[in-house]
Amino acid sequence: MASKLSYDDLWSTVEIAHIGIVIYKVCENGSDFIIKYINGSVENIENLQKEKIIGQKVTKIFPKIKKFDLIDVIQRVWKNGKGEHYPTAFYKDGRICGWRDNHISKLSSGEIVSIYTDETQREKNNKSINESEIFFQTIFDTIQDGITVLDDKLNIVKMNKAMERWYTPKRPYLGKKCYNIYHSKESVCKDCPAKEAIESGLPKTKIVNRGGPLGTPGWIELSAFPIINNEGITIGAVEYVRNVTDRKKAEEELRNSEQQLKEIINFLPDPTWAIDDKGIIIQWNRSLELLTDKKSSEMIGKGNYEYALPFFGKRRPMLIDLALYQNKSWEKEYKNFKKEGNVLTNSEGFYNLMGKNGLYLSATAAPLYNSYGETVGAIETIRDITEKKMLEQKYLHAEKLSAVGKLSASFAHEFGNPLLGILFTLKRFKEKSNIEDEDDKLLDMAISEGMRIKDLIRNLQDFNRPSTGKKTAMDVHKALDSILMLQQIDFNSRLISVVRNYTAGVPKIFAVSDQIKQVFLNLLANAADACDHSGGLITVKTWQEGDTVAVAIQDSGVGIKHEDMSQIFQPFFSTKSEVEGTGLGLSVSHAIIQHHGGEIRVESQPGIGSTFTVFLPITAR
Repeated sequence: MASKLSYDDLWSTVEIAHIGIVIYKVCENGSDFIIKYINGSVENIENLQKEKIIGQKVTKIFPKIKKFDLIDVIQRVWKNGKGEHYPTAFYKDGRICGWRDNHISKLSSGEIVSIYTDETQREKNNKSINESEIFFQTIFDTIQDGITVLDDKLNIVKMNKAMERWYTPKRPYLGKKCYNIYHSKESVCKDCPAKEAIESGLPKTKIVNRGGPLGTPGWIELSAFPIINNEGITIGAVEYVRNVTDRKKAEEELRNSEQQLKEIINFLPDPTWAIDDKGIIIQWNRSLELLTDKKSSEMIGKGNYEYALPFFGKRRPMLIDLALYQNKSWEKEYKNFKKEGNVLTNSEGFYNLMGKNGLYLSATAAPLYNSYGETVGAIETIRDITEKKMLEQKYLHAEKLSAVGKLSASFAHEFGNPLLGILFTLKRFKEKSNIEDEDDKLLDMAISEGMRIKDLIRNLQDFNRPSTGKKTAMDVHKALDSILMLQQIDFNSRLISVVRNYTAGVPKIFAVSDQIKQVFLNLLANAADACDHSGGLITVKTWQEGDTVAVAIQDSGVGIKHEDMSQIFQPFFSTKSEVEGTGLGLSVSHAIIQHHGGEIRVESQPGIGSTFTVFLPITAR
């Protein structure tokens, strides 16, 4: 049989209870109440001592109880005997403050008992939680990008204000499928990052072209982050939605701009290429393809000085690398190097691997910068200046010829006057009757040689007389004879014999005399050089062919190699050493003949000899 609790045991239990217990006795006909009893919890909650408040009126101990409205509840319970719950409310006076939750009842003795709890800490906690919720909700709603919280079935649990604004026409949306609200679909999107994040437990991001906010066309960036509970189970996902339409448009405009720039570079007449900051080729234009015989598809993406191979046959830094890396030790590689600001130039360089016979190229390079002023690469453009160089060398050659001509004319003048005196004296001696036969023969020989010297001087003067550039009737035989006379001493020293095989009655041609003589001189000089200083035979032949006069100069020299035949009329091409030839003689001759409406042909066999045949029109063309 269970033991019964004594009256003292019950009061001991009440005394140590964790709730506050107060017993009131009515006074002043229910307008106030006297505190008859408080337990230990009340002492702790209200910071009071029992002996100091027992017997005191409640309005004295708790002066704000009327404002607190608890006195009204006590009075009602005293009057009608029905217990009431006075929900949690805040009490404050000059001594204490806090949140209290009261249950008021009437005892059989007519006394009023109040059982209450101190809810101050709980209310503080709730307030902190609420403030935290408000704080995070404010952040949540302030973010201008859309945020949606989804459960593991892709139902919308929560969304921020941005998403609400974007999809207002789709309300109500809570509890609805995200793909139904956002994309007007009845099934999960094929590339849904939220579904992938929930299934994998990993963040997923995708940029898709499927319409922006309120159905406007554009691009959105979808980032989904899995929500994982304490047990490690994925219970949903947070989907972060950013409208990236403007960014995609800017990227598209940038790509278009870059493409336009690439196309501009691609169609530049000068060979041009660009590299990034790692030395990787990023641009290789069409002109450069033609120059190097390397397609852009072969070159773009390559590094390690790949672009130097067509120019030098080996990997080495070029002007573009000097622009990118600013390595001063590389400057010595360029004889005509110049720097103005960030622009580097090498005004002239000869590249023997370029073209058929090498090319003269000028180069310009500069670094490339991004919008922050950082170096992101470099660009180099080159220009073929071979023709310019050829013209310069033609000019220098012409100047040399002019100087030689003036010197020759001066010599001819200085020798001519004394020669006349010598010839006059010799002829006067011959007129005397008392000259012996042997001496007479010597005088005839001296006069003959003197006349030959006179003719040589006259031919030299004719050849070096400044050209008028006008075409006149010209006898090719006389022109050939005058040039052969000038060359005779050189031919004799080389043991070269000359055979003239002229066709009688060949008509005159219409030409610039000194230019045609220049052609004959070049061809005869080349024929003599071909005989290689070991003797030989040069045959000069003329004939009429249709409305042209043909002049053939044939030598018994070394001949021309088959592989060189296509290049002999190219400027600067020469099989001679730099000392012996400039490589301009045949190219100049070819240009002169073309200018006269004529033609020059060549036939050659290595080891047997060559024949150059010039065809010149009889009348002007």
